[in-house]
Amino acid sequence: MAIVKESLFEPKFDKTEFDLEKKMQGDRIIQSQMSAAGLADNLFKKLLFGKSSVVGVPVNGTTNSLNGITLEDVKAYYDQSMNSSLISVSISGDITKDEMMKQMSFMNDIKDKGAKKYEELAKPSIEKTKIYFCDKKGAAQSEIRAGYVAFSYDPYGEYYKSQIMNYSFGSAFNSRLNYYMREVKGWTYGCRTGFSGSKFAGPFGFSGGFKANTTDSTLADFMKETIKFRDGGITDEELSFTKNALTQSDALRYEAPMQKLFFVKRIMDYNLEKDYVSKQMTILNNITKEEINGLAKKNLPADKLVIFVLGDKATNLEKVKKLGYDVIEIDNEGNEVK
Repeated sequence: MAIVKESLFEPKFDKTEFDLEKKMQGDRIIQSQMSAAGLADNLFKKLLFGKSSVVGVPVNGTTNSLNGITLEDVKAYYDQSMNSSLISVSISGDITKDEMMKQMSFMNDIKDKGAKKYEELAKPSIEKTKIYFCDKKGAAQSEIRAGYVAFSYDPYGEYYKSQIMNYSFGSAFNSRLNYYMREVKGWTYGCRTGFSGSKFAGPFGFSGGFKANTTDSTLADFMKETIKFRDGGITDEELSFTKNALTQSDALRYEAPMQKLFFVKRIMDYNLEKDYVSKQMTILNNITKEEINGLAKKNLPADKLVIFVLGDKATNLEKVKKLGYDVIEIDNEGNEVK
């Protein structure tokens, strides 16, 4: 605890260490731009949320944003963040609450400076499905992303229930999409769909890397399978598999100390009931085929998606254009190529 206290109250802010960390972060940013998957993820977020949205900026920043950060900025951020209204502590270990409260009594010295409430970001509207294409010359694989901005985190409502709906469609390893794309077609090592929400609305997304010469076929079959699941719904076998698999996997989520820690942190972050997992299991066990199918019809909008392809333009762009969607070519910064 002495080390924790010193780190919190006596930060060094050494210029040499700052410069080194800044250089290392710059290297990580460059590396993420060189990774096809990393570049695809970053550009897809920018397309989904817009260039002006902070959510559309990579979590690790950009070269320009990093270059603008000074040591004085870091000190100012520290002063703002040392605020009891913003700090929460999650603990997992062989120690009682009373013992830990005693050892961490120094946390009471952190002053309350108030907290700014951030408003929910407006969801970007998508008029119709469009495909955005970015050239990666000679790429053996095409990175494909598709989706829209869906929900914020919700332990019992549409967000959680849509996670259940999506499990057999694209979340599980042997889901419809992954089985079809990987096992039947042999186009990819793996692909998935999923809903990702926090306190702010996050995306529903499809992602994967696919053989370059199957880019157009992948897009066509992704749309076909999405429409098929949306309109035809889940089978009885898939619903049974979903309930069994999610029930069994949930039992293994809270064994290790780090798993317990994140469980406690989630309860604190979202002000959840302590028995929220049990209530989720009740929802899972009682959800009906009709509910799942209703969620699929509502939350798999094949006609209103942002689709992004990072691949070899010379061999794929014209074939993608023949799919019948509007196709917009962009550069590595997300700017339209005229």
